[in-house]
Amino acid sequence: MQRILVALAFGGVLLAEVDPRLSVNTYVREDIFAGFMANDMTRFAQGERKLEQMLAERPSERSTTLAWQAGAAMFRAVLANKDHNEKECANYYEKALALFAEARTANPRDGGVYAISGGVMVLFADKLPEQYRAASWNTAYEAFQAIGQPKTTALIIQAIYSNPGMFAVRGDSPARSLRDLIGKPIAWGTRASGLTLLGRYVTDGLGLDREKDFQPHYLEKAGDGPLMVADGRVAALWGGGIGWPGFTAVMQAGGRFIGLTADEIAKVSAKHNFLKPITVPAGAYPGQKEAVNSVGSWCYILARTDLPDDIAYRLAKALHNGHAALVKRVDQGRETTPQNTVMAAPSPGQIHSGAQKYLREIGVLK
Repeated sequence: MQRILVALAFGGVLLAEVDPRLSVNTYVREDIFAGFMANDMTRFAQGERKLEQMLAERPSERSTTLAWQAGAAMFRAVLANKDHNEKECANYYEKALALFAEARTANPRDGGVYAISGGVMVLFADKLPEQYRAASWNTAYEAFQAIGQPKTTALIIQAIYSNPGMFAVRGDSPARSLRDLIGKPIAWGTRASGLTLLGRYVTDGLGLDREKDFQPHYLEKAGDGPLMVADGRVAALWGGGIGWPGFTAVMQAGGRFIGLTADEIAKVSAKHNFLKPITVPAGAYPGQKEAVNSVGSWCYILARTDLPDDIAYRLAKALHNGHAALVKRVDQGRETTPQNTVMAAPSPGQIHSGAQKYLREIGVLK
């Protein structure tokens, strides 16, 4: 029986109901490629509308759809760069990176996501502004390396440090919350920095547009940020982690931090579940009198599953016993604790059994 196509109003344009036998790749590929290869923007825009349609109709193919949307955003970054529109290029470039990251999070085992991201970066890396090219080629290489690779089975020995995002302001700043910074000039960091991308996730999670709801400043050199805070060119510097030089400079000049409220943390984590609640303890930076709550990610020491339990046990014990010495060498060592390992692990089962044994012995794992 011939299939009856039902017209759907989508984005002001009528799109046909999609035959369920067609994958997202098959449905959008020719239109998106018409833009990529022939600069046919009419068909390309139709491909973008189809992707929005697929995002609504095919939750099972969300990761692939997001990857195609990322590719479309990267192409628009290339077009903006060709037109010498630096701001628009940067906006689309960061949007593409965020969509690729979201696609990988939606389904880490979707090889199609890595194929699309690798192909897009190879196609467009040298058509982007020079400061993005090396990172884009690296992304392409890593994407192609990941194709066909199984999800890691490595186990955690120790959580070593976190990367929470927060703002640093001058001590005399009237701002007390993120909301107080809306409409103000903010130094978000260098465009290629992962911390800058973290800022995009945080504002997006709160329903804010970093380009429209703030006055964004992007740095040529990361070291410029503290100077801009000091002389009043920006109201705040965005950054992250413990021991970050930019924050150290602002705090040594009498500054203070602004983190997120409990409600803001919940909203960001709900939309971007790879970001976890993290607290930066008082005293982590010079002059920091209060703990700061925010969101971020953790870095770990990982081991193969076949690492003998006695070695994993001794590693965990040595890291614990050597904590004081580690802190003297590196500020981030403050966070390298058994308690943080238990808290930061996605589940106890992802901690190596030898390390688990030690953590139980000292009473931090039940």
